[in-house]
Amino acid sequence: MALPPTLPPPVSTSGAGYNEATLGDGRAQVLGVVNPQTLLRGTGDPTVIDPKRAADAEALFPTFDADGKLIGSRPSGYGAAPDKAAFMLWHSAHQMAWLKEHGSATTANDGAGDVSFRHGSIGTNADALSNLHVLLTQDSKRIVVLNHLQASDIAKLPLDDQRALVLHPAYQEVVAARPNLRPEPGETVAEARTAAKSLVEAARKSVTDSVTGDNAALLAEFKSDPGKRAQLWQQAFVAQYDLMLEALDAMAVFDLDQLSLDIGSLSERFIRLDRVASVAAEGTRGTMPTNVNAVEGPGALQTGRDALVRIELQLYDLARLSREVAQTQMFEGRKLDTPGMTFVLQTFANYRNEALAEAKTEELNQRNLLLQDYTRMQKIVNATLAKFDASKLSDPNSREQKAVDFPTTEMQRTVAMFDEKLSGSAVHPMEAAVGLDRPTSQLVTDPGNTGVAHFKEEFDRLAIALSEGARQLGQDNQILMGDIAQLNRIKNRHYDMATNMLNKMTTILRSIIN
Repeated sequence: MALPPTLPPPVSTSGAGYNEATLGDGRAQVLGVVNPQTLLRGTGDPTVIDPKRAADAEALFPTFDADGKLIGSRPSGYGAAPDKAAFMLWHSAHQMAWLKEHGSATTANDGAGDVSFRHGSIGTNADALSNLHVLLTQDSKRIVVLNHLQASDIAKLPLDDQRALVLHPAYQEVVAARPNLRPEPGETVAEARTAAKSLVEAARKSVTDSVTGDNAALLAEFKSDPGKRAQLWQQAFVAQYDLMLEALDAMAVFDLDQLSLDIGSLSERFIRLDRVASVAAEGTRGTMPTNVNAVEGPGALQTGRDALVRIELQLYDLARLSREVAQTQMFEGRKLDTPGMTFVLQTFANYRNEALAEAKTEELNQRNLLLQDYTRMQKIVNATLAKFDASKLSDPNSREQKAVDFPTTEMQRTVAMFDEKLSGSAVHPMEAAVGLDRPTSQLVTDPGNTGVAHFKEEFDRLAIALSEGARQLGQDNQILMGDIAQLNRIKNRHYDMATNMLNKMTTILRSIIN
């Protein structure tokens, strides 16, 4: 699949005066237009950056780091024990200078090898949480404040920085004290990674165990033969679990709560699709159908299955492409600058939210169709209840028995769907999703195809059960509609944030040019 569809195709740079368009700028070859990517430090091929422009950029915007060039000035209150609040307001160059001059250099082993890092603490309180703890990133260009780290912040750190973080003297008290954040005290990174991987591998195994055949061969075929991907849809889940395992290899701190949520979301989608794909085929008994799950026929469920398979394949592609872009900073063979990467990753995130919303919409459609079938059966039961003579209900000697009528094909299929024998082992995927046992009764004679007569109490019981089932389906529909609305809000929020960031970058560049 081509993602995103609005990206301009690669263009040749041959021909004097023509320059290749950058990702997302919407231009092809334009005579005399200079590729701005070649003017930005740290992007594209360094050999094509004009040395004079690089020198000018360094003069205007000097690069400071703790291992190379330190800033010359010092802020007010600078010293071995600065005020914690003031330290957080300092320029990052001043913070790095402080860490270089007053911090500690440590080399420690995390079980996978030695890690050298520079760190420092401000404050002498016995409670570590009352002090400020900082760590220099491994590229010596940024300060990490342990006190302010959230699990999502840690996940964004490179592996080397995460390894150094775990070895920081204040890690256990300040960071690892949070629930389900590993490594725990006395635990190595390797042991914590094994614990995290075991959660993913257990979920992965639940998928592979449901597949007949050599799973490794099926997975390879899924990845190599696009024509068989829909047929091998289970492998889309296996491949996504493998992406999770690869991501864990690039981490040294693990948030098991968030990992469990990610696994649960993927597992929920697999169970939903597996239920739809595993619906038993209909049969017949005499002139009556059996194993009916949809009054209008199995076509709607098959359409739902095809839609969910297509969506899951798209979600796998998005997960794979997002990881590739994040690792290589490349897309469609081109190096991405910061705006380009922001555009691509944001597009992927939007597509993912749209796909998740579409999957939930399809689930909502299936529940609405099932709800319509419950409503059809309620009408048949109500019509049967109307046959009873109210004047005879209180007289035990004149009590009546009545049977349902099903003169049309639609009514035949409806009655068969809720007959305790004709329905057989049929379970609609949406009934299973909400834990609903289908209300049934002996409505059709066996082996005949006529209605079975019952006293009014039996039809009252069935009417109540149908009403409760319809209420449960309708209640869960409201929850699904809320989930869909939330996904759309997240998509719009992310788009607005990315747009605002790109607008600010454009404003900064224009101010520099002016």
